[in-house]
Amino acid sequence: MQTGAGVMQQIAAAMHGCTIDRHNTTGNQKMANLRIEAPLVDGSLMPYIGEGASCKDAVTYMCGDDLRPPAQCVKITVVTQAGKVLLLTIPNDSNSSVRVTLDGAVI
Repeated sequence: MQTGAGVMQQIAAAMHGCTIDRHNTTGNQKMANLRIEAPLVDGSLMPYIGEGASCKDAVTYMCGDDLRPPAQCVKITVVTQAGKVLLLTIPNDSNSSVRVTLDGAVI
């Protein structure tokens, strides 16, 4: 399982336009509107979560499958230099999409 610092590095990479590409592991589900990957210094790309993954896959990847009680969601908050607050909420649900808000307004 990734450490908190490792997950934060992945999230930081995602916030810079990176993507993730995981195999669909939960059967019939809605694909998440989330991709996370890390471009490596050697030019290769480390895929983490991608187009075939559900939000549940993303939460399981970040929190593990043995967290008890299970996470309801994963929240990622980014505060810009201008003080704007961007919040990504990834529900632990195979049929949901990531919810994105900017200063509390859904975007």
